[in-house]
Amino acid sequence: MELSRQRPSTPCSPSAGRTERREIATFAMGCFWKPQAAFDKVPGVLKTSVGYTGGTSPDPTYKTVKGGDGHSEALRIEFDPTKVTYGELLQVFHRDNKGDSVCRRAQYRSAIWVHSPEQRALAEEASRAAGKSDCLHILEAVSWTDAEERHQKYDEKREAQASTVVKSGAIASSRKASPLLAEAKVAQHLTESLKVQPEEEQQQPQQQQVSVEAKPPTPWSQATLWFASARAARRKCKASLPPTDLSSI
Repeated sequence: MELSRQRPSTPCSPSAGRTERREIATFAMGCFWKPQAAFDKVPGVLKTSVGYTGGTSPDPTYKTVKGGDGHSEALRIEFDPTKVTYGELLQVFHRDNKGDSVCRRAQYRSAIWVHSPEQRALAEEASRAAGKSDCLHILEAVSWTDAEERHQKYDEKREAQASTVVKSGAIASSRKASPLLAEAKVAQHLTESLKVQPEEEQQQPQQQQVSVEAKPPTPWSQATLWFASARAARRKCKASLPPTDLSSI
């Protein structure tokens, strides 16, 4: 087990010499990529990490979670309660929640793991107000394992990579010749650099990429084209000549 990936399930204590307060919120909202990007933009959120919780496997990975070990893809949020309240985080949760109902698979379920009685009371109240009390798990916080590094800040990495690729001369020049080819190169570069299977985001069958680049002409194809042009010119020339009067010969 990678000890560096383990996190405590209780709220953080303030560090010595620091005035900011830290509390923890743990949410499951379907695929954890976009929720992390959304909460990173909330003022008062100090740190976010995606990971796995709620299952039976002692050392979950993306592969075991996908295989059905009972863990969920979740988001762990460290926040300063003097700048953003737990209730305000719950508002963002219900606004952006794309998780499945309680009857669906655990990997993408909708759930809140609470770290105190106060959090439970607020979570239950917000769930009733949102009309989701029947399709939302509210559970006591349990052990947490950080997801693999390639999943952390995934959307942020994609945006940074896309900006870098589009600004490069190779993509800029190919965009002038073929915008479709340029976009294909951007997508290919992002997938290779992040090394994450696209099925997590769309789960659609892969389509065969079709090249839009024209093949360079060969000597044989050039010769064939020249002879065809010559024959067409001869036929046009003969058609334009006046008929010959044989009676005067």
